[in-house]
Amino acid sequence: MIEITSINNPLVKEINSLKTRKGRWAKGVYLVEGSKMITEAIREGGIIVKLIINSDLVEASETAFLISGLEAKTDVIITNGKVFSRLTAMDSPQGVMALVKMKIKTIKEFPGKGRFLFLDGLQDPGNCGTIIRSADAFGFNGLIIGPGSVDPFNPKAVQASMGSILRSSLYFTHDGVSDLEILKAKGYKVASTSMEGSVVLREYEFTDKDIVVIGNEGSGISKEIFEICDQRITIPMPGKAESLNAGVAASLIMYEASANSRLSVEF
Repeated sequence: MIEITSINNPLVKEINSLKTRKGRWAKGVYLVEGSKMITEAIREGGIIVKLIINSDLVEASETAFLISGLEAKTDVIITNGKVFSRLTAMDSPQGVMALVKMKIKTIKEFPGKGRFLFLDGLQDPGNCGTIIRSADAFGFNGLIIGPGSVDPFNPKAVQASMGSILRSSLYFTHDGVSDLEILKAKGYKVASTSMEGSVVLREYEFTDKDIVVIGNEGSGISKEIFEICDQRITIPMPGKAESLNAGVAASLIMYEASANSRLSVEF
């Protein structure tokens, strides 16, 4: 075990850097907080690089279990409350966190079939985490993270995913238009949400090779992506609200896909 009692310790700076996108991607790791999520990370085959524990919780049963299982494989760091409060990204920290290695995929690794979401400039980490969680719940096979989108490994996105990020396949692209064209050539159908010229969600025929685009919270789907979509979907809203939260809209679409009785797909 390694003990840290000073906020000036170099490890504190290193761990704090993971609160930034640049820091996370430079190290290839991200923060996961709470015993439940860390246990889930282990169960899902995640690589734990470091385990950090507030000294007040060292003897707690869940924490002791994590220590016994990980101390032979990774660095276990014990801190005091002052240091831990500097490291946590949570408003109500649980006293235990881990550095987990990122699982990153590219379009070259895309499967031959499946249902996916494409995030086109999505900015809010809470929305991102919600979408990842819903994709996991409704049996979608993963997400494509387009240019300009929020980092799904942002601590707020990780927490909002409620552990689903640990099971999710995340594909990253630097050229969304080009990569979507490649996937269309492989038989994938690309759909976007739209208020005009659209098929009502309940009438949309999902297949075993679907990609649904979710756009920016303020400006929606970019023109370049919108123009290459094969179909447009609208979600009927009989009330007075003009639009839906991106996370809610994506979740409704994924629910409908999973409940679609016209098609039975095995993944």
